Amino acid sequence: MISFTMGLVVFGLCATYFILTRKRKKEKIKGVIFSLMLATAVGGVIQFNFNRDIKKWNNGICTNCNGTYEFTTATKSYKSYRSYYYTCEDCGKTIETMHLMEKN
Repeated sequence: MISFTMGLVVFGLCATYFILTRKRKKEKIKGVIFSLMLATAVGGVIQFNFNRDIKKWNNGICTNCNGTYEFTTATKSYKSYRSYYYTCEDCGKTIETMHLMEKN
């Protein structure tokens, strides 16, 4: 859902920019099409990262030993990227995700 929302925000901002700053109708249409392609790409990248995290998370079950993952720590880089680390209680395997995961 967040990927759709972010894509919609990007589309709205870009399309508004192109509509307000271009004089000819053909340029406005090209701008809206470009905005739609950019929004689709942004939403796709966000959705890809989220799906990858879900696969790693495996509903909190370790793929090596079937133990459970517990939250270990979180870090924030200088570019504001957050990473969340989970460690298996049984075998010690650690995974890194970009999203805070919850058990279902």
